Amino acid sequence: MLSIMNIKDLTRFLLLSAFPIMLACNRSPQENSAQFAKEQIRTVTVISKTISLEFQSFGTVVYFNKADVFPTTEGNIESIDVEEGMKVKKGRVLAKINQQKLLIRKDQIEAEVHSKQALQYLAQEKLQEGIKAMDARFITIKNAEANLEQKRIEFENISNTYENKKKLFEIGGVTEEELENVKIQHLSAQSKLLQTEGELEIQKIGFRDEDIMKAGYEVPNTEEERKQLLIKINTRMLEAEKKVAEAQLNAVLSELKNIDLLLKETIITSPISGIIGSRYLDIGEKATPDKQLFTIFNIDKIYVQIDVSEKDLVKIKTGQMAVIIHEEDVTKKIEGEVKLISPFINPETRTARVKILVDNNGRDLTPGMFVRVTIITGKPHNHLLVDQDSILTDNQNATYVFLVRNNILFKREVTAEFIYKDKIVITKGLEKGDIICKKPSLFYRDGLEVEVIP
Repeated sequence: MLSIMNIKDLTRFLLLSAFPIMLACNRSPQENSAQFAKEQIRTVTVISKTISLEFQSFGTVVYFNKADVFPTTEGNIESIDVEEGMKVKKGRVLAKINQQKLLIRKDQIEAEVHSKQALQYLAQEKLQEGIKAMDARFITIKNAEANLEQKRIEFENISNTYENKKKLFEIGGVTEEELENVKIQHLSAQSKLLQTEGELEIQKIGFRDEDIMKAGYEVPNTEEERKQLLIKINTRMLEAEKKVAEAQLNAVLSELKNIDLLLKETIITSPISGIIGSRYLDIGEKATPDKQLFTIFNIDKIYVQIDVSEKDLVKIKTGQMAVIIHEEDVTKKIEGEVKLISPFINPETRTARVKILVDNNGRDLTPGMFVRVTIITGKPHNHLLVDQDSILTDNQNATYVFLVRNNILFKREVTAEFIYKDKIVITKGLEKGDIICKKPSLFYRDGLEVEVIP
């Protein structure tokens, strides 16, 4: 696994590593007199290895979840079925609250339900009668329209007769008395026609196209659609009464449902699986929604909580695998998964909180423990590795090595990324299989001829 090192720290490390080499290469005058001898060196081969990036830190074990149990109704505690330290499963009965007051209230609401059901039935019946009345009104209107048509025909007939009589009277074909009788019949037919028209208009009030448009609708294209729409418009009040009755019934049914729920909740059950951490009330004491009954902790799963610096946070992603090691038993490794990354960076510490989810069925970890954490931050990848003492750094902080080819040194600048165990990962400047000088001197130069020794 990889432990990431800042490049400045890496440079400082390489300078410090090179310092002893510089001292060793500070030859005495006697040694300088033997410059004709070739420099003896040892070599190492650049290797490639599949490794994974990792981030290491220390963390604290915390609860996966905790439940503070409060009653949702009030009453005296009738029984308690668990004690502190007991392991419980989700849904296990913890305690019971006396139900007497709730049962009395339930009887009262059930009586109200019967009353509201009767009112709702009555409103429904009135609506049905109203619809029937509308059907009768349509028939009345049709009859009135037929009667009007009959009166119009009668009026047209008497009008024709009257006109004919007037012509005959002018030529002496009928007497003035006969003409007057026909005139009286004509006026009577006209009066009846006007009366019938007025009666029809009265019958049509609320059933006209203008009434449809005033109600906010468009006039339908078919007679059947028009009829249904007029029924709807003219029974709106009855429909509203029905809806009010239904709403009142639903209100008491909802209250009854709420009472049933409260009765159910007088039986206090565990919301999670875990261990009873604390019990706060005894049998006979009054339970209210603001008084806590129990605290339950779930430790089948736990979180390992770590604080990650701002610069390292970019490496951490949800879903990454983590390895947890307890300080008391470093041989035992427990796997986990990065589950939560806080979106908030503490402005004082410049860190963000990261939580790693761990299965704790074996109860290996206990909340409050201090543990070591290693997070795998990258997929396995081939990297070139060289010995740490094979790299030098110049005064411009450039890192380089000496390639060895045909017993000649070739200076090669390289990019060193980070330290992996006792080696340095090189990302640029070398290839797998390259032979480089081991423990080179700062006094070596490009093109120096050397003697390679085992």
